[in-house]
Amino acid sequence: MHVCPECGASYPNPGYCPQHGRALADTNDDPLLGVAIGPYRIARLLGAGGMGRVYVGVHPTIGSRVAIKVLARDGAADRHLVKRFFDEARAVNLIRHENIVNILDLDTLPDGRPYIVMEHLDGAPLAAVIAERGPLPLGGLTRAMTEVLDALAAAHDAGVVHRDLKPDNIFISPSGRAKVLDFGIAKLRPELGAASDPTRTGSLLGTPHYMSPEQTLGKPVDARADLYAAGLILFEGATGRRPFAADSLFDLMRKHLEEAPPPPRSLRPDLPAAMEDVILCALQKQPDRRFASARAMATALAEAARDLPADAWEPIGIEVRGAAASLPSPPPTPRGTTGRKVASDEAMAATVAAPAETRPEVRRARRAWTWAAALALASAAGAGLYAALRQPRDARPAALAGRAVADAAPARAGDEPADAGPTTAAAATSGPAGGAPPADAGTVRVVRRPPRHSPAKPARKPAANGSPDAEPARKPAANDRTAGRPPATLPAGESHADHLPPQVAQYLPKREGIDPTDFDPNAYLRVATRKARKHWPDAELVRIDVGGVYPTGRADLTLGSSTIALYRFISPAERARAGDAPLGADRRSKCVFYVFVDASGVRAYPVEWNCDDLVPVPPPRCSIRQVWKKAIAGGAPGDNAVAQMGYWATRGQRPRWYFSVPGHYNAWIDDDC
Repeated sequence: MHVCPECGASYPNPGYCPQHGRALADTNDDPLLGVAIGPYRIARLLGAGGMGRVYVGVHPTIGSRVAIKVLARDGAADRHLVKRFFDEARAVNLIRHENIVNILDLDTLPDGRPYIVMEHLDGAPLAAVIAERGPLPLGGLTRAMTEVLDALAAAHDAGVVHRDLKPDNIFISPSGRAKVLDFGIAKLRPELGAASDPTRTGSLLGTPHYMSPEQTLGKPVDARADLYAAGLILFEGATGRRPFAADSLFDLMRKHLEEAPPPPRSLRPDLPAAMEDVILCALQKQPDRRFASARAMATALAEAARDLPADAWEPIGIEVRGAAASLPSPPPTPRGTTGRKVASDEAMAATVAAPAETRPEVRRARRAWTWAAALALASAAGAGLYAALRQPRDARPAALAGRAVADAAPARAGDEPADAGPTTAAAATSGPAGGAPPADAGTVRVVRRPPRHSPAKPARKPAANGSPDAEPARKPAANDRTAGRPPATLPAGESHADHLPPQVAQYLPKREGIDPTDFDPNAYLRVATRKARKHWPDAELVRIDVGGVYPTGRADLTLGSSTIALYRFISPAERARAGDAPLGADRRSKCVFYVFVDASGVRAYPVEWNCDDLVPVPPPRCSIRQVWKKAIAGGAPGDNAVAQMGYWATRGQRPRWYFSVPGHYNAWIDDDC
């Protein structure tokens, strides 16, 4: 049989589709072509990788399109991999966010292979956008990355850490909007059904160019690892290159662990100083020196970009036209470029997943032992990684229509070959022997919009190793403090986090003499209220959330990423101003004030919110300890247990407590003490 790659219709003989003029593909090349999966027919292959294949599916009646991700045959026999495959669907459905690719369905083929049906996207991966355009318009980049950070905030709120955020996993529409893809190695909280094997301590999961220092060492990670990756992506989008380049995995890991990134403004002089601060704060080596949350980082980024000129807000999308316009494609075939070299995700052999032993802490006195562990971990990742690392991306993508809507993910030995089937637009449209395809069939015309704002790119001298991607040779003097800016080379013991402008510094933690291992949430409410009313005299409490709480009423905020205390306040005056917007308009405003406490310190800052449905509440009548007593009386485990609690009200209802010992006990408890 032969299948039209446009509509998925099957025909007995080779030739061209009578409806769309596309060359028919032979199902001998891929037996899934033309097969019905639910209401959709598989029309063509979009991309292939170690974990499986991604196809375009077409509804034969209404013509709607989806992307269908099918797990490889060998992977279908691995229960841990199947669990991880379906965890992706579970993770996305937990979040339900407009900037995260939507999962529509999941099931199993008759031969036992599981599949996921996802929305089909138009556009290109951010990696292809950067490869094509180089340094991006700063306003357009800010818009896309605030959308990415908003999506991450929703994921983190749902207990999901992406752990493999990179430009290839951010899809950019032609209008510049962003979608986050591939939660295939996302870490879910155990109570949400996460598989323990791929997320255990000592596993290296991620893409080395975008892995945080703690992830590089195989240590447990939380939401702040995603913020480090977001900082790397911002650096690359703003400058057109990555902050760290190396000829080996060992050197790359060492740089992420030990070396400061070059100042982005040394590569992009028109980058506002406040935006540079946001990037460098996200790239702090220690997680507690980064932003408190994705939402805080998004707010700081938007604030830093506030004074950009109008032409900087040009959308960063690439317009791709032709028969393959919305097709994510497999990894591009390199070809020569004119000068600029862009390092490739393939240069790091896609995604690494290798077991490793628990890593030691990063201490100077133990650096040799740390690097012995890192080298052992790098060796476990496979010898092929070193060879792949040395392959520069010397070319722009051959087809800028994008990669798989959901990346086909990590390579595994024994999976189906990645080059099987019609994997490019050309392959999909090649006609039968002796026949010529119809005019313009399957062609891709890239409409390039040169950035109007682009500054002249400073010439870079090759480093000693000849790589133009190596760090620049610029080394300002230690006292280089122009206009109050910190020097690029900071004195010992200082970091860029110590030199932030006020609009960015408010999102970083401040030490206030709090013992995070013995925190009193009830007593701190008075402090939080004073902070909120210092910002807004009319501030009113709307919600309290606290984790890591023992039956004593004290909390240990060092037990994990969910053990925080968050006090939320609303300003009625600010809400009233937002309420003046017409119905149907965006009614969000900075009407909520966060006081956020975790192991790293205290942050207090306003947050943009739609405040229509927020209900002010009085201070709780029950103490945390009294709530615990009620929960134990109701059956909660009282020995060696910590709880997560929330206190708020819905409209027309009295405030109540939500009490949870995750995986063991959940209940609503009246605040009637």
